[in-house]
Amino acid sequence: LSARANPNVDDGQNTSPLEDAVACSHADVVQLLIGSNADVYRQRVSMIHKLQSAGRSSINSVALFKPVNCLDEILKSRNKALIAAAAQGIGSSPEMLDRLDISDFISFLLSPGEAPFRMLEAVFQPYSIRFWIQSEKGRMQRRQLSVAHLDTFGGVNIVAGPHHNELQRAFEVRRTPEQQCGSAVWHRFLDRLNPAPRYKGRGHEFVPVKLFMCHLPYIHENLEVQIAIADCAERRIF
Repeated sequence: LSARANPNVDDGQNTSPLEDAVACSHADVVQLLIGSNADVYRQRVSMIHKLQSAGRSSINSVALFKPVNCLDEILKSRNKALIAAAAQGIGSSPEMLDRLDISDFISFLLSPGEAPFRMLEAVFQPYSIRFWIQSEKGRMQRRQLSVAHLDTFGGVNIVAGPHHNELQRAFEVRRTPEQQCGSAVWHRFLDRLNPAPRYKGRGHEFVPVKLFMCHLPYIHENLEVQIAIADCAERRIF
């Protein structure tokens, strides 16, 4: 893998290295492969379907056929180490992380062991926000958001905005966020992320901040997610 080997190579029998590792419960290998972009969502024909189609009637075969993927098998295994390893692997693979959906996220939250905690670590990742501004004289100046006004009662600002990749691309090519995302989008995002205090005095602090991006938009507004968090046995998620 360090030499850029293909983690999704097929063995000629429709089986990938990740599927072998899952079948043998090799948690460390599962984490390494997924973190190297092994496709945990790859659809394949289940063994039940192969046996049915080979030895019984087509009616039974169709009734039992259901395409499955590695992630489904990992989550259904209830194997604490395997599920936690998958969560950590997904967190190390931006490609797999951006394909994660709400239903899979909820399944991780309801899984045994430390998997819920590892999945929250995967979904909420720290990023820096670096960007360019254009001065009145037309010179490009670099900025980084590292301090912000916070309500001392809440201690956190939550806002929907552009994906970090979009901001990073703009920074790398020396484009302002207004040029990349549009002026209205950028200023709405920045004004809510670092709002001016509504009033002077107690209740607000201008402090250093750490920025996280949630890779699943609006999960804080999803009732099923809130219920899953309330039902989660892993207290470290709080």
